[in-house]
Amino acid sequence: MSKKRKGISNQDLMIAGAVGAGAYVLSKARAASNLDVTPGLPKQLRVSLGQGQLTFLLPLNFWNRTATNINIQSLDLTVSINTATVGRAYRYEKFRINPSGQTQADAIVNIQLLDLISIIPEIRDLVQGKTIQFNFNGFVKAELLNFPVQFSQSIKIPRII
Repeated sequence: MSKKRKGISNQDLMIAGAVGAGAYVLSKARAASNLDVTPGLPKQLRVSLGQGQLTFLLPLNFWNRTATNINIQSLDLTVSINTATVGRAYRYEKFRINPSGQTQADAIVNIQLLDLISIIPEIRDLVQGKTIQFNFNGFVKAELLNFPVQFSQSIKIPRII
């Protein structure tokens, strides 16, 4: 005579837990990969000659178009003009983006003055009342996964004379 098992075994619980955790991670990853990021207008512009950098805050609008909240751990981006890297943008404070909504968070942008000066020949035609396009490429760490982010922000340069 064989014995019948009663209840759920530890192995069954482990399998169910792994499937549940996998489904959770997959839903979060899908939500984070559908995240849209658009920049706002720079604010709190500062030039530090001692540190040799231009610093400003760049408001970023994160649009979550899914029914799942998204927890952002960090943001790390390279800042370039044309193909020349001139600095980086980052945010290491955690924040949450609610389902089907928008959240604004500021990134700190540091642009090295020496790097900016070295590309003056490339941007010479962009000054005096025109715009300079800054390109941002990097990663957002959301739900323990890294997702690529890429966007541009044009900044109008005021006419000096």
